[in-house]
Amino acid sequence: MKGKAALVAIDGMGGAGKTTLADAVLAHGPAPITLVHGDDFYRPEQPNWASWTPAEGYECYFDYQRLVQQLLEPLRSTTSARFQRYNWARNRLDSWVEVAAEGVVVAEGSNSWPVTSTFIGKCDIL
Repeated sequence: MKGKAALVAIDGMGGAGKTTLADAVLAHGPAPITLVHGDDFYRPEQPNWASWTPAEGYECYFDYQRLVQQLLEPLRSTTSARFQRYNWARNRLDSWVEVAAEGVVVAEGSNSWPVTSTFIGKCDIL
């Protein structure tokens, strides 16, 4: 499927087997397959994070805008995507990752891919 990637989003609670399923698809699916982790789309922690409610933390840390603009929209428009990965150890955005617009792109993450308008029409399989 050159020129347009099939985008598959895998979501679930911690320990549900998302990474295991994504790794199985990567190992046994048709090539080429690219695996993208939801953890790459977090934002750096802020100094006052401990005072946030769980909902505030969820909304403030996961960067939906970067996910959509740097990964989903480019892949839907048949161009390669380029996104900046969050470095957990350094608490900052770090290296850039290239994702070709071909084959299958599997995006897995813990509660990172809500079935909302963010994903409807942008993923082939949720």
